[in-house]
Amino acid sequence: MEQTRNYVDILVNSLERKLEVLIKLEALESKEEDVFSNSKVSVEEVKNYMDRRDEYLNKLVQLDAGFEKLFQRVREEINENKDAYKDEIIKMQKLIKEISSKSVSIQAVEGRHKEDYSKLFEKKKQDIVDFKKNNKTVTNYYKNMYNSHQEGSSYFLDKKK
Repeated sequence: MEQTRNYVDILVNSLERKLEVLIKLEALESKEEDVFSNSKVSVEEVKNYMDRRDEYLNKLVQLDAGFEKLFQRVREEINENKDAYKDEIIKMQKLIKEISSKSVSIQAVEGRHKEDYSKLFEKKKQDIVDFKKNNKTVTNYYKNMYNSHQEGSSYFLDKKK
């Protein structure tokens, strides 16, 4: 019973840590929104935010896996002695509601960011296409200018002698 109580405390702690990670992720998402509102957003900034978000998401996956594994271990004991763990169960339910609420709001923000990412990458793709086109045009111009000014082919020299 005492070991189960320790496990239940660890479950509560795990949920609290998950909530903390979600709060950090939500703060990161709001900062990211500020970056997208700036018209001069760079790909490096976006990559930095994506890397940090991946760190948080990996942490969430680890916490979820640990929670699930531990919960499977103590599930029967908790179900059989609900009164003994009433306070912890209520606390876990409250934390799960908060986590669910945060998750939904983060998913909504990420949905909006997906559109922003698409626009940004489309713009960068168009910039690359334009650069290649301009580079090709300049190269062709220099080739034509070089070939048109060969010896004996002056623009002002008449071919008739």
